[in-house]
Amino acid sequence: MALEIVRPVVGVDAGWDSVVARFNAFARRLAGGDVGRDLEIVPQYTLVHDICLQGSAYAASLYDRVEPLMSNWIRNDLVPRCRWGPILHAYVRMYREFALASKYMTAVFRYLDQHHVLREKLAPVTAVCLACFREHVHNALSGSVISAILEQLAEFRANAPVSFSVLSDAVHVFMSVADNGSVYYDDLEPVLLRSASSFYDSEFVNRLLSSGNASSYLHAVAAILSKELDNAKLWLPDDSVDRLRGLLHERLLAQTFSSLLGGSGFSQMLLEGNTRDIALVYDLYANDAACVEELATKYMDYVVAKGKQLDQRSEIVAKLIDLQSIELRRTVQTCFQNSIRFHRALHDAMETLLSMIPNGTLLVAQHLDAVLSRVTMTSEDEISAIVSIVSCLRLEKDFFAMHPARASEIGWSSANFEEEPLRTRLGSAEVTARVITTGSWPRYSQEDDILPCRPILPALSALEGIYAQVTSGRRLRWVHSLGGAVLVGNCLRARPEISVSTPQAAILLQLNSADSIQIGSLPASTGASANLIKRALRLMCTGKLNILSKDPVQGYSVTDRIRVNTKFQAQSRRISIALAAETSGASPEADAETKKVVAEDRRHVVEAFIVRLLKRVKSMSMAELLSALATDAPVNCRPDPSTVPAIVDDLVSREYLHRDGANPSLLHYNAY
Repeated sequence: MALEIVRPVVGVDAGWDSVVARFNAFARRLAGGDVGRDLEIVPQYTLVHDICLQGSAYAASLYDRVEPLMSNWIRNDLVPRCRWGPILHAYVRMYREFALASKYMTAVFRYLDQHHVLREKLAPVTAVCLACFREHVHNALSGSVISAILEQLAEFRANAPVSFSVLSDAVHVFMSVADNGSVYYDDLEPVLLRSASSFYDSEFVNRLLSSGNASSYLHAVAAILSKELDNAKLWLPDDSVDRLRGLLHERLLAQTFSSLLGGSGFSQMLLEGNTRDIALVYDLYANDAACVEELATKYMDYVVAKGKQLDQRSEIVAKLIDLQSIELRRTVQTCFQNSIRFHRALHDAMETLLSMIPNGTLLVAQHLDAVLSRVTMTSEDEISAIVSIVSCLRLEKDFFAMHPARASEIGWSSANFEEEPLRTRLGSAEVTARVITTGSWPRYSQEDDILPCRPILPALSALEGIYAQVTSGRRLRWVHSLGGAVLVGNCLRARPEISVSTPQAAILLQLNSADSIQIGSLPASTGASANLIKRALRLMCTGKLNILSKDPVQGYSVTDRIRVNTKFQAQSRRISIALAAETSGASPEADAETKKVVAEDRRHVVEAFIVRLLKRVKSMSMAELLSALATDAPVNCRPDPSTVPAIVDDLVSREYLHRDGANPSLLHYNAY
């Protein structure tokens, strides 16, 4: 016997009166501070469910009554009861009670949300409740709340104690009164930034500048930045903190850079050897690429001037090596935090100094020969310094010719310098080109036109000259997006050799002139498409070979910034970072069609293999055929054993093969 469940018929008015009565009881408990779990939500949910099952008109009637219920409660109960004390506390109190009431209403009307609201494409009950709060509370109090926040900030900047927990709660309400936080970003954040801008105006900066020298100003600015940003992190979203940091940097540092550190300002700090101030300068300007570039240029000029003061009559190479070691340890590693740009500045300075030495090759060779001839063990740092000097001079080939035994001791061999077809070594870059015709060229994206890196431009010109001597009438086009490169990570521990694709190399070489780069600027500077940039960065920023660090770590956006991960420790001398595979981006139907075509092509290969095999051996059992397919068939086309009988039956029907009359599992080739 079947049981039939009969739902009671509930009138909309009677049902709604019950819902209102239970909500009023919940609101009274809420006003009394009892925010425990409401055990009667389930009966109310069931009541709403039964009303909605009676038809869409009943559901629509319930939905239309939600907004008046919430509006009346907020206007007649919540606002009069909670509007006491400081405005910030009252504002936060109202939202906390409203959030609990909204949660209650959402639970009771969940069935309405999941069916009627979704079907009719209406605003969810939560959004309806939020609109009521925005209309009756936020719009009425937001001006006073913003004024109170600004008063708190004024007291904070006057060194008075401020409760940042209340400010954090108020900001949370601004973020919550709209689903995407637009109320905060449109109404509150611009006011906060204008407040900071008006406080740290030109008059404030001039007053701070006139109170002392450049060192005292920078220390004062560092204290201001620390105070402002450390406290902003307690109550503002991360992106607002970043915008505040940018505003303060522009007002306090970027606009005063020329007057503070231009001319002889920074150079004087270097001459005085005040490492504390030098480190502070770099720490303050590290994220400003233009300022870092100017500081690096001044540092290079300082090293060149210091090198020119050395006595060049005796042991000049040893003195330059000592100068480089001291500057590397004291300044580049300590003050400039191992910045790639300052490594390059030191390298360029040493290159300039060494180019002024007559017979530089002979002097370097003699010094290295003397070092390697010592009875005591030569330190790795000393050898590394000498190798760096030789690299600056670009004298590897000449040095190898003069001292082949010594060159082999530090890892050079004649194979590094042998001339081969379409290979050239100019300066510090060795380039090998592979020439292939367009018809057999692998598939590649036409939108990727990687800009060649500056170090290989002379080599490319030389290769074009070599190719022109071999053939004529052909147009040579470089496809850098399919190439590869081996870079030396001088800024990483153990200086590993890094094998990467050309797009990855183009990105890494950008970091030679800047400590950090915004991802959105890479397509213009490298010539790669945005999709290729994303693929190139994926394995360099994640996994075990994360030679780059991304800020923020999670997600991917064109506004993210990348920098060298100086904490990366290579497990071997040579590492290889692949380019992430490209997703097809095709529709499921297209993918299915592609798989079907591939399966058909592989079936033809398997059929041809079976026919050739039977033609050679004349007869073969099914078991022997399966074994041969598993071991001798092309690797990419070895079939699933369960599909082989169907393929054999098809070949038999097409009279390529026939079965033995006495033993059907024995196959014979049909010879014509």
